[in-house]
Amino acid sequence: MKGSSNFSIIRIRLPRYLVEWLYEFSNQIAMQPDQVIATILTYYYEAWKAGLEKGRRISISESASGVESAALATETVKTDIEELVEDFIRAESIKKNTFIIREFASWVKKKGVPASKIHESLIQVFLEEYQRGHSISKKSYYVYKGLLRKFVEYVWQHTT
Repeated sequence: MKGSSNFSIIRIRLPRYLVEWLYEFSNQIAMQPDQVIATILTYYYEAWKAGLEKGRRISISESASGVESAALATETVKTDIEELVEDFIRAESIKKNTFIIREFASWVKKKGVPASKIHESLIQVFLEEYQRGHSISKKSYYVYKGLLRKFVEYVWQHTT
């Protein structure tokens, strides 16, 4: 794997039912169990990081302009990509492959693309990068692509 020197190995103990689920689930989504765990932990890491950054922004706003500006700053973040993902999943009643939408949103956020600037050509770039780290079938590729197209359409409708 490219850049594998950036990885460390840890040993964790899990209840048998979680191990069985992890193998079954990772097989269903064409990932290795360690990739599933890493993906899940990445979501928590990003949320934790976002919380720290939000706390810093609020602290700076409070010290500069008072508590009112901090409350206003948190209210105006309506085009937050994670919020759009959850709204889309709920509005479209998506039950399968929600992980790929979250992966895409995380990737977009890391690239610094605001929600209002997300466009369909990003899907291709994302899927090419995603395929480098995951073995996915052609069928899964096209399922993911279709789902991400629907998501991009949803984002456009709700940010423009």
